[in-house]
Amino acid sequence: MIHKPIPNSKPSTAYIDGLRGLLSIIIFNAHLTPVIILGYDKVSRSQVSTSPRNVLDIPLVASCVNNWVLFTIPILKLVYSASPAVCLFFAISGYVMSLEWVHYMNHRSQTSEINSARIFTDFGSSIFRRTLRLSLLAMASMIVSFVLVKTGFFDRTVVQQHGLTKLERGMRFWLEQWEQFPVRRESWWEQSCDLVQNCARIFTVFMQRRDEAFSPRYNPVLWTIKADLRASLALTVTHLALLGTKRSSRLQILAALAVLGVAVGSLECPLFWAGWIIAEIHHAAEQTPLAQGKGTGQSRQKTNTAGVDTFGKTVVLALGCYIASYPTWKPEKAPMFNTFHMMTPGLSLRDVPLARRICESSVAQFLGTHSFAIYLIHFCLVISFGPDLFSWVWSRTGHEDLQSLAVGFGIIYSILFMAVLLTAAIFRRFIESPINKSVDSLYRSTSVRKEA
Repeated sequence: MIHKPIPNSKPSTAYIDGLRGLLSIIIFNAHLTPVIILGYDKVSRSQVSTSPRNVLDIPLVASCVNNWVLFTIPILKLVYSASPAVCLFFAISGYVMSLEWVHYMNHRSQTSEINSARIFTDFGSSIFRRTLRLSLLAMASMIVSFVLVKTGFFDRTVVQQHGLTKLERGMRFWLEQWEQFPVRRESWWEQSCDLVQNCARIFTVFMQRRDEAFSPRYNPVLWTIKADLRASLALTVTHLALLGTKRSSRLQILAALAVLGVAVGSLECPLFWAGWIIAEIHHAAEQTPLAQGKGTGQSRQKTNTAGVDTFGKTVVLALGCYIASYPTWKPEKAPMFNTFHMMTPGLSLRDVPLARRICESSVAQFLGTHSFAIYLIHFCLVISFGPDLFSWVWSRTGHEDLQSLAVGFGIIYSILFMAVLLTAAIFRRFIESPINKSVDSLYRSTSVRKEA
């Protein structure tokens, strides 16, 4: 029996890599907030005092809070908002993981048994490799913090030394992040044992908690990696469970699962399922032109509706960005369903020419290549060296007026960003790439099907 090959109409996903790169910069910007506060506080105080103080006693913080409307401008707020960026990272992961599977499920009848077996093998291969890569790279990133802590370049008591007290959730400005790092041990052996214990936390992917026991102390941002691993496993099970269902039924079940996930307080799983929904919608849109004839009238109709479709997708993208930059600075005021805001940019960005060109630009593609390394190592570097660098530069450029403050900030931002980018390039070259190759070799050595 002769089977038709699966139609190969997959679009380029290069824009997704560029989008990841831009999102990594947004998260870098977000984590500068506590560094700026501590650096300014150090250079602006006439004398050092560890007596308990309110963070709002710092003039720069008080001025920003009094003019907070300038920092909550919709869409512009996304430049330094970590939560929307993390949500979009989750949605992208669900989308990318579902692309191949959606393509297969919609063309099962045209696939031979041999090709089906190969698809399932490739599916298992991607799960094996992705899980190992994420886990090993996350553990490798903690070595950077391990060295900084043990050599004394990082001090978890910096916030206490400034006398700043903990405040309610909406006004902590990430200052609590210092306490999430480990205590410096007396010996390298004790510090190494503590590192190994925290590395083991990467594998506890089924824990739903967000407390200290959930997040590895040597790199607090790794809670997203653990959440990503858990959500990817949930997505994989859902892929298999819905293999024999119709597309319309899959969409209904996925929508119900996403709503249920939000209702029980899950962040990552609903976004992964939302990424799958977007993959289904995109696949259907790609197949529609193939099913249509090539008559002149239909071609003219397609041309006439292209502009309307682009305008509609642009409106959807703008609306999604507005909702993502929910105009409040207290996260607890945003509704739970606000996590679904990342569906709209993910759904429409591909079909908005300007946004797609930006994501496919050489700069965005370069950042995308190093996005994971940037995400893994930026935080420990920024909070270790950032406060002293801000205070040192501002002591020379001045900090009394807005102009000198902005000049100093521009200098510091450039130095920190280039340092993070250089370190990320080194991390990718000597750690990420070798780990990826080792995982590939490990899978090939254990696989029953020898890959070319």
